[in-house]
Amino acid sequence: MSSINRKSIELADLKENVTNYSLQNCNNLSDLVNKDPDSYLLDAKKISELFNIHIVSVYRWKAAGLLPDCVKIKRRLYWRLSDIREFIASQMNNAI
Repeated sequence: MSSINRKSIELADLKENVTNYSLQNCNNLSDLVNKDPDSYLLDAKKISELFNIHIVSVYRWKAAGLLPDCVKIKRRLYWRLSDIREFIASQMNNAI
């Protein structure tokens, strides 16, 4: 077998392994989401999309104490989905 043929077979095997690994991780992630969706963390961009506000407003709301507590991971802020759901529910109850 020539070295070119061997390299192409190795490359094909590598692509297949990467594809299988990626699919397996996607399935594991969807299983995790289905088991505990409230464990998800939302970043400031997702919060801004959720409330239809500018991302700067998210940080202003946080500084003003309007948003629930967040988690800081490597200089980035994340909010628990469960906390955001509770926040929305409380705001709707206050509006009535």
